Amino acid sequence: MTKRTPSSEMRAVICGESPMLAEFSKVLHDAGFPIECPAIAGTTPDEIPANCTPTKSISVSAMFAVELSLIGMAEKRLRLRELDAVLPPDTPILTNSITVSVAEQASWIIHPGRLLGIAALPSLISAKLIEAAPGISTDRAIVTRAHDIFIAMGKEVSIVQDRVGLVMPRIVCSLINEAFFAMMEGAASPRDIDLAMKLGTNYPRGPVEWGNAIDLRIVVAILEAIRKDTGEERYRIAPLLRQMSQGQKWWNG
Repeated sequence: MTKRTPSSEMRAVICGESPMLAEFSKVLHDAGFPIECPAIAGTTPDEIPANCTPTKSISVSAMFAVELSLIGMAEKRLRLRELDAVLPPDTPILTNSITVSVAEQASWIIHPGRLLGIAALPSLISAKLIEAAPGISTDRAIVTRAHDIFIAMGKEVSIVQDRVGLVMPRIVCSLINEAFFAMMEGAASPRDIDLAMKLGTNYPRGPVEWGNAIDLRIVVAILEAIRKDTGEERYRIAPLLRQMSQGQKWWNG
């Protein structure tokens, strides 16, 4: 893979939820992209990362836009509609598509061909690989332009199907869920589960540690979205995981 250095014209507009907003903007900043963060759909100044330029409106000269919401679907819809209304129709919008498909998001906007799904998961945004999911309406030219953007970010690109959960987030969240079932059933302690997976499978994190790094609320939201999409019982959320995602303490300490 040959990394391409972004030009000063390759300005990015970025919006969405924390911590994805801060993590993704850091990746763009480190790759040399100028970044703007507009005050749209309720975004407040304290949510704007230090490496972004805060703006009152969306820059029409942006080369691409990124929308990163995973939980707030009402806000996500508003942001995508604002981006679509302001940016030229051929400007790519990269949208976090773990909890909602590209096809559904495309129905929210006037120019669906510009939309390309990505997997942006907290604590894993800086990974070398990025998953990209074209929807049924995504233009091929948008995929090609997005590929060049990813290469400039220093990423390898994997094209995956437009399905809720995509690939890596589905697997990671399922692993976390299974770990919480094991804890709930008394199979092992959180520390021993993490140690077993790190030493036994060479995972960079144990599943409990991974869940905390991602945010258990996000793990639950992803599993709920996958179960709704597939109807499969294997994505049933462990009661302990749901309990702890709500900030409650585990009864067994």
